[in-house]
Amino acid sequence: RLKEKKYDKVFFMSRDGYIINRAYRQMYSMDSVNMEYMHVSRRSMYLPALSEIESPKELFGYVSMGRKFFISAFFEHFGINLEDNIKFKGILKEHGFDSCIALDNSQIKDGTEFYKMCADFLPYIRIQSQKELSAALKYLSDIGFAGNCAVVDMGTRGSTQLAMESFLSQTECKSLFGY
Repeated sequence: RLKEKKYDKVFFMSRDGYIINRAYRQMYSMDSVNMEYMHVSRRSMYLPALSEIESPKELFGYVSMGRKFFISAFFEHFGINLEDNIKFKGILKEHGFDSCIALDNSQIKDGTEFYKMCADFLPYIRIQSQKELSAALKYLSDIGFAGNCAVVDMGTRGSTQLAMESFLSQTECKSLFGY
């Protein structure tokens, strides 16, 4: 099917994609499909996608937390270390939290205090996202992410491809299809 679509390049995402990449190369060694193993994590693609985030709700679409989670772990997904910055500690305190508090999913809905606190962190998340966007764009350029591309990722929600599509216009890639 990859040959039929005539992609310029097929990218296999790190970790789970490694096995698929190796199997594909062994099975179709004489194939004319140009393949590349991408050394990226899901986080390295979804954080750059948040550079223009407008609502805390967008954060929750990229992070899959368990039923209970620590506030500090939640923000670490977005490159925010709550212990590093006195301003961050002030935001936590203003909303009645500290970084060691564990929450459950019912406490992250729209209108909750946690949701309101997330809104106060959006400017800092955007700044971190912009830094990571620059690094991601450089890496994608370096590996020849251009033309009509396909991405093979074993993730079940398609969030990595969705994240990449959000900044696709800033790359040389003209179209992106996921497997």
